[in-house]
Amino acid sequence: MDELKSGDMIALSGRDLGSLGIQVGSLSLPNIWPLGRLGLAGVHHVAILAPVFGELVVYESTTGDRPPCLRTGREKPKGVQAHRLGEIFANGVDVWHYPLRRELYPHEEDRLLVAVEMCMSRGYDYMGAGRSGGGLFMRTLQRLKGSESMDQIFCAELVMWAWIQAGVAQNKHAGMNPNWLCRYALRKGICNKPRRLSLDAFSHLQMIGPNPGIFAG
Repeated sequence: MDELKSGDMIALSGRDLGSLGIQVGSLSLPNIWPLGRLGLAGVHHVAILAPVFGELVVYESTTGDRPPCLRTGREKPKGVQAHRLGEIFANGVDVWHYPLRRELYPHEEDRLLVAVEMCMSRGYDYMGAGRSGGGLFMRTLQRLKGSESMDQIFCAELVMWAWIQAGVAQNKHAGMNPNWLCRYALRKGICNKPRRLSLDAFSHLQMIGPNPGIFAG
């Protein structure tokens, strides 16, 4: 069973209307029981783990409800922010752990942390997120356009940017939405197959079963 480590991806699969819309819009199955528990549903959000003072912290870009940012202290943060893993668990959301195929070397881990910290407090990229879910046509247009400003960034962009800077992914796959990124990470051997995470009554993390893999890909 894979342990949590630097560079691992965390993927969330919710069952509210917004999450279901993202799942269906990115050509994935909606998280409707029992699809989510069987690991067949798509995800609506991704984040990445990085070490801060010996603790693995979740870095993400989101507009969802979160407690104050662990790194900046901002209340009701929007855009790039950091939290403890337990703080992203919520009712109606399945949380999946995508472990990197190998551990990062110390210099790769340093680059990863620098990459996510450089993005801290940047705004959420609504336009980029919208284009990433616009199907093959919009994805092709975004690739042809090439690199764009990183002043604003959405969740999958943040994870891919961190992986690129750490040296575990190539800088030629811009514009992925969360589901495409999960499929890409499995197909390219960046991550092992994911497992669903849960918090027990004592707030200890424990793995509770394998995920057969995101639908399609």
